[in-house]
Amino acid sequence: MEYLYRLKDECVLIKQCDRIMAYLSTHDELEKASRVGLIKLEHIYYKHDSLYEKTQQALKAKPEKLAELYFHSQPSEVVVQSLVDQVSQHCTLKLKVKAILLQSFHHAIHNRYFQAQDLVLKSQLAKTIAKQQIQNQIFYNRTAVQIGLAAYRLGLFEECNSVLSEICQNPKLKESLAQGQSNYSRLQEKTLEEEIEEKKRFMPPHLQLNLEQLDCVFMVTSMLQEVVNQVENKFTIAKKVISRNFRKLIDQYDSKGFQFVPSSNRDQIVAASRFLNKSQWQ
Repeated sequence: MEYLYRLKDECVLIKQCDRIMAYLSTHDELEKASRVGLIKLEHIYYKHDSLYEKTQQALKAKPEKLAELYFHSQPSEVVVQSLVDQVSQHCTLKLKVKAILLQSFHHAIHNRYFQAQDLVLKSQLAKTIAKQQIQNQIFYNRTAVQIGLAAYRLGLFEECNSVLSEICQNPKLKESLAQGQSNYSRLQEKTLEEEIEEKKRFMPPHLQLNLEQLDCVFMVTSMLQEVVNQVENKFTIAKKVISRNFRKLIDQYDSKGFQFVPSSNRDQIVAASRFLNKSQWQ
């Protein structure tokens, strides 16, 4: 029920955005209409097409409730593209960057990995994102995570690991995704104003990414590359290291005197790596 109430409120806001955009467009206020379009984009970019289909099926017998909700008149990819084009034509650079990142995020959750990656590469955001405002930097990190997860779902494990390595090995992972404070950050001294500003940037719960799943994906892709790398460079002096985090994890478990039954995700990954070393890939 809580989900339906939140969905209903968002649908009311999106419908209001459509009406305001239509009114502003008739009066040639294109810049203001584009800004309203960006607000609409912020409320639809993270929703998968299957969410709309499941909602329609669940409320098939209740047409009055279906009428209260918002559904795309066109494919979501087309709707998002039209909003991004409008923002790109009439808004400032900061808003353009934000719109591109939201579109790339939307591509990534639908497993359109190459389209999402091309958007980020063509706009050259990797070179300029450090100079952008903090909110855009957070959206960039969230988009990079979704692109990595899309690569994992498509079986592109090497690409997934290269995309996620910089983010997952960051000691300030939670801060970079605006999902709380890490232990590293708590040790640093901050003023009251800095803490308040940081908490304002936190993502609401329904937009937060699963950090445990993210860590598991990164470790699995690291294992699939590092185990092969260890076997190939077993007798070389200058040994190549692909994932230092995975090597550190293996060393920690090897240094223990007793090995218990795997219980956590990391325990399962370590156990799987040992089987792989013995060529027991199944």
